[in-house]
Amino acid sequence: MLSATSAMARTIFSVASRVAGVSIAGKYCKSIRMISILSKGDEIVEGLRELMVLAPFKPSRAETTLALLDEFANASPFRLAELLDGVLGTLQDFLALADRVLTQDKGLGEAQRDLWLVVCYLLFPNRYEALLELTAASRPAIIFRVRDHSGYGTFNDRPRNALSLPQLEFLARLTGALFPEVGVPAGVMRGDTTAFDGTECFRQLISTISTVPSEAATAIRSRQQDSSRSPFAKFFAQRATSCSIAHGYECRP
Repeated sequence: MLSATSAMARTIFSVASRVAGVSIAGKYCKSIRMISILSKGDEIVEGLRELMVLAPFKPSRAETTLALLDEFANASPFRLAELLDGVLGTLQDFLALADRVLTQDKGLGEAQRDLWLVVCYLLFPNRYEALLELTAASRPAIIFRVRDHSGYGTFNDRPRNALSLPQLEFLARLTGALFPEVGVPAGVMRGDTTAFDGTECFRQLISTISTVPSEAATAIRSRQQDSSRSPFAKFFAQRATSCSIAHGYECRP
């Protein structure tokens, strides 16, 4: 591990020196204390955020981030999320690395595996949709990771990533099946991963589909409402009933 850490330190210091100069590189990378901290799984990694966001590091961010992910695929969930968010633009190299991590890394923690899978799905939905659905069947909370990493969370400071209509339909169908309609819970709500939050996530996905002015979006709504087993149909039926009771008229989607 020490030799790998030393090699990683030299790599990142070299990259940072080329793009930012020795002074900045020295400040964030020369001692590369972050490497040993990442390897221990600590939550606070000084210098990591600077590598992920500062403009001088942008030209070689993909190289740096992929190197860190290759070495620390099982980093703490918060720091792993930061690293994974930094590679949303490095598609093919990341795909090869992700396939290897998800299929071969037997020591990957559950939270870490879910993070890898969610970001992989957002980047390559056709490739990872089936695996996400299979995982969600046993761990429904992974839906909240999809919500947060796509920028749809209520208390989310991430920029919203544009989901395609097929993604919106798949996620709405999956979320509606995993989280049946529930009302606002009584008392104080803690966190944003409750059954009610699942309902809210489902509603938001449907609302997003409803705002898309295209024939494809209209076809999705019609197709899902016509299916008796679809959570879409139950949602619109409940909404129509609520509108009728509240306002005395029929409410149409």
